[in-house]
Amino acid sequence: MAGSASVGGTVTSVQAGARRWAALTAGFLLLLLLLLSGPVGRWLPTSALAGIIIASALHLLETDILAWAYRARTRLDAVVALLVTGVTLGYDLMIAVLVGLAIAILLFIRAQSQIPVMHRRQTAIERRSVRQRPIEQTELLAQHGDRIVLYQLRGALFFAKTDELFEEMLPDLDRRSWVILHFRRVLQIDLSSVRLLQQIAARLGAHGGELLLCEVHEDLGLGPDVEQTLRKLSLNSRPLEVKTFAAADQALEYAENALLNELDTASTVIERPSGLAQLDLCRDMKPPEIDALAAVLHRRELALGERLFGSGDLGAELYLVLHGRIDIRLPATSDYYKRLAIYGPGTVFGEVAFLDPGPRTAEAIAVRSSELLVLNRADFNQLRLSHPDAAIALLLALGRLQSRTLRWSAKEIQRLIEW
Repeated sequence: MAGSASVGGTVTSVQAGARRWAALTAGFLLLLLLLLSGPVGRWLPTSALAGIIIASALHLLETDILAWAYRARTRLDAVVALLVTGVTLGYDLMIAVLVGLAIAILLFIRAQSQIPVMHRRQTAIERRSVRQRPIEQTELLAQHGDRIVLYQLRGALFFAKTDELFEEMLPDLDRRSWVILHFRRVLQIDLSSVRLLQQIAARLGAHGGELLLCEVHEDLGLGPDVEQTLRKLSLNSRPLEVKTFAAADQALEYAENALLNELDTASTVIERPSGLAQLDLCRDMKPPEIDALAAVLHRRELALGERLFGSGDLGAELYLVLHGRIDIRLPATSDYYKRLAIYGPGTVFGEVAFLDPGPRTAEAIAVRSSELLVLNRADFNQLRLSHPDAAIALLLALGRLQSRTLRWSAKEIQRLIEW
């Protein structure tokens, strides 16, 4: 308000080439003229001053408004600019600024309300975690995976979008399910949306489900534990089933484990040791072939945190997990990595280097004390000579395993393209 009277002089100075001190200099010169040069002003030619004022006014005209009015996408902006200009000329500059600000707020709310806040909805049938599981568990997840739902959200979550989002999620809230909200693309969230999270958690809890949140960045203000934040912002003492995860894969793995546990497949959580005959690799092998394979395998135990191999290491071994857990990681920096896969009891990994010896593309770390069976190429050559049927059965099993992996990779590539 203090500077509104000198807007014309300031803008004229800037157009003439002034920069940082334009407003202060214009005001100071005007003060000097009023205080010290009043008598001199009577001798200034009025026509010359009028010409300067007219020229300055013409330079203040924003001709780009005509270009805005010509294009359909920016026509509304041109209308707003003309309206603000009209209020400025007909009434007052400050009122015009307030009118323009109010219109801008309404247009922003209108634009945001038209953008769908839900980017994508996926179930565990369409997208699963990076944890590799035995075939029985994979089939159970394929049958019941629609009870795990991942919602990828985007944009600003504010009061104009809460009802729409709740209505879209309602079918998944009125059943026992695990709902995952992915917040990577969410830019802002207001208190009405926080209240919506409380309602979603309460509705899921009433049906025995859980609300899971992942990739909630610090700028949203929800904190590292969203459940604690929701409790602090509510006087309701009812318990909320809300868990926060750093990544979507962790949330998916938790939901898969919970679903399998409900389906009486507790080995996923308990990590029961698995025998050679229970491995998917040996599912279609005959007992003599399994015995022949067992004769050439070597046991290896890994302590917690021990590295089995690193990225770039030469390798030609196949690993069968009997007990524990192995993470396959792709290192990005010294402190950051991308987890590509998790192998637990009953799973097999290392088949790429076994079939085509060469450098490893990732590293393998034991995140729990683990027990493995190892098959190298020399022992496989011995198996091929002594028991060719067992060697052929092993290669067929590895081929089926690679086929499933390639299908999963194709789905992951498609998901990344759509992301």
